[in-house]
Amino acid sequence: LNLDDALFPTEAALKANASLGRLTVSTSAGLNGDTDGDGDIDIIAGNTGTNSKFKPTKTEPVRMYVNDFDANGQVEQIVTYYVKGREIPFADHADIMKQLPYLKKKYLLSKDFANASIQDLLGKDKLDASTLLEANTFASMYFENTGKGTSFMSTLLPDELQFSTLNAGSVFHNKNALLGGNFYDCTTETGRYDANRGNVLAFSDKKMQEYPLGDVRLNGQVKRIRPIKINNKTCFIFAINGEKAVVLGEW
Repeated sequence: LNLDDALFPTEAALKANASLGRLTVSTSAGLNGDTDGDGDIDIIAGNTGTNSKFKPTKTEPVRMYVNDFDANGQVEQIVTYYVKGREIPFADHADIMKQLPYLKKKYLLSKDFANASIQDLLGKDKLDASTLLEANTFASMYFENTGKGTSFMSTLLPDELQFSTLNAGSVFHNKNALLGGNFYDCTTETGRYDANRGNVLAFSDKKMQEYPLGDVRLNGQVKRIRPIKINNKTCFIFAINGEKAVVLGEW
């Protein structure tokens, strides 16, 4: 991901793992991500999941346009998505008017704003001159290394792992992974992602199966899962944002 230096002076910080929310998978048990045991590296990629207001596709992606739209020396970011085939801004009338006050005269009423396309609002020239970022899926995925250079075959993770965000993971028992997620710092329009209670993702004969953590139900935003040794037994620490950590023994 290459960002324009003028528009993103803090590029390094924005691309840091903590800022991007990348799924961190431990390489315990010496697997190094080889979930199917064929000697190469496979990837479990956590994402927002499919239980979201956003339903991007290749033909109707979620987009972010980055530009100084009102020429006031400050860069704005406008997120759009598709509804019934129309690309519209995700922010509502009030938020857009705060961000871009010059639009108030043209779109005084919410009904006029609702009928406008993103081209009507921002203008084709400004959109064409913007830095454009796109996402065509927010699903959490499994990428199996085909062994042909950098070629991977993608597969959706099971439905139970799409209910909320996936933020953290750790390998155990050679071919299984502990996973955790949730994200609360959302706008009112999206609602928070809080449907994950911790999961086990098991791999067997190239098939994936999700299981709950037995009787354990993790509440909160799991940010990290790390293996530790306690009395020579492998345990896992679940770091939960703003809450006490949870420690589970390997079973």
